[in-house]
Amino acid sequence: MDYKSFLSGFRIANPEEHITALTASALKEVSICPNPASNLLTIKTSFTRIKVVKIISFSENNLLQATFNDSTYSLNIESITQGMYLLRHTDSNENAVVRKISILKY
Repeated sequence: MDYKSFLSGFRIANPEEHITALTASALKEVSICPNPASNLLTIKTSFTRIKVVKIISFSENNLLQATFNDSTYSLNIESITQGMYLLRHTDSNENAVVRKISILKY
């Protein structure tokens, strides 16, 4: 599977880009901080419908996957090397939003 086909059907969050109402709603309700991160990445949501969170490399490797069952979830990213990655979160209705994240090691 190539990069373009992998991302088809997903939208990368970009505040300068026009986004659909569904994606805009999902983006407003999910906060990812800090970004860039080094050891711990915290995901907060105003709803608990997120089911799965994945960190994916641009070469399409699934580096980390976690089940989300609370309104705040922290991912230990110490084992992931410095770089740019995609964070994909999927809700209970199988709607997915993909965001770009940065991992920096000091």
